[in-house]
Amino acid sequence: YKNFTKKGANVLVFNGDHDMAALYVGPLSWIPLLNVTIDNNWRAWLVNGQVAGFTEKYKKNNFHLTFATLKCQNMSSSNIFDINPSK
Repeated sequence: YKNFTKKGANVLVFNGDHDMAALYVGPLSWIPLLNVTIDNNWRAWLVNGQVAGFTEKYKKNNFHLTFATLKCQNMSSSNIFDINPSK
């Protein structure tokens, strides 16, 4: 994960909120180790007026990380994507 901070990447990390194999609190424990600051505080995100999960955004120089939960989803692990892979 620290390699992403050096690249100046835009990263999306997401977990299902009911995922017992990889709890969403896992990324919440290691994200602070990246020494990032909160850019947008924890909040609900909506689809068609319904809460679809929660999100918080972080930044450090040119590095941006969005963490999101997906309501009622069961996934096998955290999912990490560089949302701007051309950099």
